[in-house]
Amino acid sequence: MLSNKFDWSSNAIIVHKKANQRLYFLRKLKNLRVDKTIMTLFYQSLIQSVLLYNIICYFTNATKMDVKMLEQSRRVAQRVIGVSLPSLECLYHERVCNKVKQIMQDPTHPLFEHYTYNRSGVRLCPPRTRRARYRYSFVPNSIHILNSQVRR
Repeated sequence: MLSNKFDWSSNAIIVHKKANQRLYFLRKLKNLRVDKTIMTLFYQSLIQSVLLYNIICYFTNATKMDVKMLEQSRRVAQRVIGVSLPSLECLYHERVCNKVKQIMQDPTHPLFEHYTYNRSGVRLCPPRTRRARYRYSFVPNSIHILNSQVRR
């Protein structure tokens, strides 16, 4: 779901509703006293997959309210299961890193040329941007995430 103003709020609302519908089944599993590992597996396969679907596209441009709404579903599941679950931001960073590594290994990918290393060969060279819309898009944001993970 994308509005005319490139606003992701409607998408976040739909994803939140889907996740909450599936949380009902997680609560039922808790009432049946199912093991925590099985409930965690249920969360990862049915709820987390909904929350993370296409997260690479909208997470950086989502408002704080949208992210808070999606995090609420994760926190409720965490409370129901009784184990610590990774935050959506951590999962987002993990997905971005995996996607960039995939892009950098495929020379035929359209974004392959955007990922070049600095002269040192350690960090990626961020693109020069004038517009905020491009600055918060996937390529500059992913380069920032990867560079922040590099050990000095």
